[in-house]
Amino acid sequence: QARNERLFYRVLNDHIEDLMPIIYTPTVGEACKSFSHVYTEAKGFYITPEHRGRIFDILDNWPSKNIKVIVVTDGERILGLGDLGANGMGISIGKLVLYSSCGGIDPSACLPVMIDIGTNNEELINDPLYLGVPERRISGEAYLAILDEFMEAVNRKFPRYPRNCRRSVSRYNLFYAHYAAGPYRKSLFILRRRLRCHRNC
Repeated sequence: QARNERLFYRVLNDHIEDLMPIIYTPTVGEACKSFSHVYTEAKGFYITPEHRGRIFDILDNWPSKNIKVIVVTDGERILGLGDLGANGMGISIGKLVLYSSCGGIDPSACLPVMIDIGTNNEELINDPLYLGVPERRISGEAYLAILDEFMEAVNRKFPRYPRNCRRSVSRYNLFYAHYAAGPYRKSLFILRRRLRCHRNC
């Protein structure tokens, strides 16, 4: 991808079914676990507690200004692997590769983001090659303050929707998404058990 992005996406599009497990799960989980150890080039946008108060300004450092899709993570829960801290950047990168390949989104319009507020994974904190903040995670109001500033910053930097649309999503999205999924949770749980049983039988 780094050497020839056009060729990368052509091969991926031509063989998407075969390459999907390599581009994303399960391979991306292994890539995240060793992300700091196989790091070869700067990819993605990192925000740390040190950036408080100037997130809007540092977004100017990203080369593309026509951002349409942002995938953001804080790396706390990665594919059932637990707290991978800044190594979770692999998830944001991998998802955006799929969005570009399957959804036709220009890769230059994608922004992978890591909100690096530390990690509670002692192995990573003690790893001299770890790329992230080698401290325990911040939480509570300090954590929410960074998220609030980030959301406000990207909303100002990359405005995409009319004001009333943003208000509607902000006001109703999480509430109705939560309750709309409610009636199906039992069915999904049963289906998951059946699939697991089928695989093990």
